[in-house]
Amino acid sequence: MEKRTLQKLAAASAGLGVLGWLLLRPSSAQASVEPAPRRHIDPSPQPQIPSEDDRKLAWEQHVASTLSPALGWPYWWGKGEPSTPWDKGPQGVDCSGFASMALVKLGLIPPNTPDMASDTMRLKATPIPVGSQRPGDLAFYRGHVDVVATWPGRDGHSEVVGSQGGDKTTHGDKPTAKVKVNKGGPRGGMTFLGYGRLKIG
Repeated sequence: MEKRTLQKLAAASAGLGVLGWLLLRPSSAQASVEPAPRRHIDPSPQPQIPSEDDRKLAWEQHVASTLSPALGWPYWWGKGEPSTPWDKGPQGVDCSGFASMALVKLGLIPPNTPDMASDTMRLKATPIPVGSQRPGDLAFYRGHVDVVATWPGRDGHSEVVGSQGGDKTTHGDKPTAKVKVNKGGPRGGMTFLGYGRLKIG
């Protein structure tokens, strides 16, 4: 159940095609008509600017298709940093390791960004009001960080992806501790501190 939403988004993105510039080509009938005096008709294709909804959907699907392969990666305390290759993720990541690797994969921070714990990430991030967060932002909790995966829902919160369920003694050996999807905002046993946007470089 936990993978369903991102998998649906990722599946949708696979069949979407290229969103963005659509060319409006003049018909053959239009091409055969002589232009009226003093009126210039440009026969070249004209780009159509995508709507804001199109851009938001495309970005959400890009984030979903990027993050969905990470679902199920084991929690491993101390593993993962910005310079860690994405394909090393199945070997284990902790919450801040996953978040930093995800931001690099999404092109939001460079891979030479210094490694940061979740609390340091929160201090460096720009606070974002609830309801204004976007996919690729971060959801901060006391001692924990997740990556925002969807645009806000009716309650103002988003679905988030993060490596959780472990602690300093967890080294990939706890089946329930892994990268998973959760609802952002307050949730059982975790103190929600807010959303933030980390942009470096």
